[in-house]
Amino acid sequence: MPAPSRPQSPSESTPRSLLGARAVSVSLAVVALFACEPKGELEQPAPAPAVDSSTQELEARLDYLGEQLELARVRGHVPGMAIAVVRDDELIYAEGFGVTDLDANTPATAETVFAIGSSTKAFSSTLAAMMVDEGKLGWDDPASQHLEGFELAIDVKDAKEEGQVATIRDLLAHRTGFTRMGILWAGGKVPRAEVLRYATQAKPVAPFRDRFLYNNVTYMAGSMTAAQAAGTSWEELVQARLLEPLHMDHSSVDFDSAMADPKRAKGYTWRPDLGEGGEFEVAPPRSTDVIAPAGSIYSSVLDMSNWLRLQLGRGEFEGQRLVSEAALAETWTKQIEISPDVDYGMGWMLREWEGHRVIEHGGNIDGYAASVAFMPDDGIGMVLLTNASMTPLQQEGMNIVWSALLTDEYKASAEGSAGGEDFGELVGAYVAEMPGFNGQNFEILVQDGKLAVDVPGQMVFTLKAPDEEGWRYFEATDTIAISFDRDADGQIMALRLHQNGMNMELLREGYELAPEVSVAEVRPYLGSYRNEDAGMSAEVLVHNGRLAVDVVGQMIYDLELPDKNGDYRFRINPDFVVTFKKGEGEREGEIVGMSIAQPGGGGVFVRVDEPAQAVTLEQLHRKRKTERKAKALKKAGVVHLRSKVELVNAGASATAEVWFDAEGRLRQDTDLGPLGSMTAVMLGEEGWSESTFSPRKQLEGLELSQTFRGHPRVLYGDWRPYFDDEALVRTEQRDGREVHVVELSHPELPTTTVYVDAKTGDAVEVHGVEVTPTGLRIPVTVKLSDYRTVKGLRLPFRSESETAPSGITVETLELVETKVGEDPARFVPMPTD
Repeated sequence: MPAPSRPQSPSESTPRSLLGARAVSVSLAVVALFACEPKGELEQPAPAPAVDSSTQELEARLDYLGEQLELARVRGHVPGMAIAVVRDDELIYAEGFGVTDLDANTPATAETVFAIGSSTKAFSSTLAAMMVDEGKLGWDDPASQHLEGFELAIDVKDAKEEGQVATIRDLLAHRTGFTRMGILWAGGKVPRAEVLRYATQAKPVAPFRDRFLYNNVTYMAGSMTAAQAAGTSWEELVQARLLEPLHMDHSSVDFDSAMADPKRAKGYTWRPDLGEGGEFEVAPPRSTDVIAPAGSIYSSVLDMSNWLRLQLGRGEFEGQRLVSEAALAETWTKQIEISPDVDYGMGWMLREWEGHRVIEHGGNIDGYAASVAFMPDDGIGMVLLTNASMTPLQQEGMNIVWSALLTDEYKASAEGSAGGEDFGELVGAYVAEMPGFNGQNFEILVQDGKLAVDVPGQMVFTLKAPDEEGWRYFEATDTIAISFDRDADGQIMALRLHQNGMNMELLREGYELAPEVSVAEVRPYLGSYRNEDAGMSAEVLVHNGRLAVDVVGQMIYDLELPDKNGDYRFRINPDFVVTFKKGEGEREGEIVGMSIAQPGGGGVFVRVDEPAQAVTLEQLHRKRKTERKAKALKKAGVVHLRSKVELVNAGASATAEVWFDAEGRLRQDTDLGPLGSMTAVMLGEEGWSESTFSPRKQLEGLELSQTFRGHPRVLYGDWRPYFDDEALVRTEQRDGREVHVVELSHPELPTTTVYVDAKTGDAVEVHGVEVTPTGLRIPVTVKLSDYRTVKGLRLPFRSESETAPSGITVETLELVETKVGEDPARFVPMPTD
């Protein structure tokens, strides 16, 4: 596989900056004038005009920008990309880096076309702003006023809000309470009207206007109101009102046109789990025509620079006003909070960078990632388009541009200085006990002369120089930073990861903390606690020589020493406070409960009076009848299960059929009706999949490892052969019953936690983390109930799985068959050539 190229020089592609382009044209004009002069006495050439210092400074800044972008591209495993930068209504930089096709080694240029994904959303909200200008719709109009029959089943917080309906503003701000609904559009099999009908059958996952929940389907609905108001289609409206006036002649809004564009880059996914250190995998393009207003545009950075000029011009482009300043500003105005540092407007995310207001939106679709951002008060904007499915460069690219243009970092680069800091004492491994990492190491290293952190399963992130507090922000994002703790002897003892108001401590590998407390002195507090209202359990224990609270399903939180009031604060965030409650009467002096206070609320936990009796793993497996389960599976031969599946938060349903045996064979067929279908086949340690949503492929890396361990024989039989380690970590009360908590570990995967009913031996809950091919980690919770013994097999007839992107999926078992006859077409490899 050829390596991506270095960035092209200005002579090989589109000029790096308009300053460079003007200089070339002026010199050519001088040559032409001299050629036309009559011959005569030679004159001494006039001295070269002095170069303006501001021009020199800009050139130095842009040189630095190009260097840093190329380093970030290679570091971030991006095959090719292009960037454009606008300042004061002028394109000052446009350049391509790397390649558009790894096989052909085609250089990327500023004219290369990429998918911009969800960066399309701001085009749609701007169209809505135009319709507001014309009085054809209002931001707070009910969506159903313009889309007949589109009424979401919103969840109001209290009776005072009864009768409220989702407005255009709600839909464009992702605040309706509905999660993604990706299954409705990803296959491209049903028209928009049908997608919207499904959405009206969905149940919300959060109260109306309570929190930000990204949803392409509801955003598409909000965008369609503008087209309805204009009496045309969204495609025709965006073409006529934005692409044509902005001279975006090399942009398209439909899949077929994009696929036919010879300048389109081929998309890739970086798979860190493949080969020696990772490999690129071709990402088949996905049509987003069904939800086009939420993410269908393909464009070049040259075209997109005009879009930036419209935004920075506050609705005016080249002397023509396309949208009023007031209506456009409304799309930049906070509608809901995403996180403490980021808000959402309508089609735009709102944040700050070192005190500068930033308005931005990224975009991701199979094989492509985009970033569009501008500082309206500084007159600066940038667009970065890549042919990688997902990359931290989307955020890092913004920070690189802002740093290059607004700070003095470029001077240090020109002087060849990295600040002179000795990183030696910081380099090393730090143990991450946070959810999703489960004891894996974060590695601190030096890359490209900068301190960097290698996050397991993700990538190496370079760090900025420390600020006054010693925090080193990621160059990829200004919302995450690290710092280092020293012990009394001045030795580095821990790394602290600062994110979303939390300060997570990662002890240096091999470092042993001096105990702050002894078990004897804190023994009265140790034990199990339960909050029945929230369905939460916690264990107070000694961890790292400190008093700590292990909140089940979350993590172990070490506590500070008590303050003068006897309260214990979380080390991860001092705004979280534990107060232990003492009993009265016969229990006077005993610890009978605790409260955990946190911003916006808290909870009360009651001490579990009788600690559960400790059991061994051997006793647990006897209770589970593990060996009997494994024998029953072998005796059952080929097992056939048929289930009804309800995708509660997408308004869809399916029928799932599974055939499997104890030898590791598996076939799973899921029929989603008009939405599409999915098939997976496993033959021992080989697997394949294909679906309406993804082309046929052979499973590799983490996908294969996860599917192999998701085979029914693992949970319904003996899981021990499929994991490297099994640990019985505690026994607790959960949902009114006693359960044993077992952690199953494998070096390739995050830990799986199984909750086993102490009375029946049934697995009643499973917590895991799905790792996607791009490295995303998605927590998954599965609740299993209604166990029945059928033909020797102990099976749950109801399972309820939940993830943040998909919400809740309920599967009800309807048919169980054993010793099913062999079918030569059932367990067969799926050719991928």
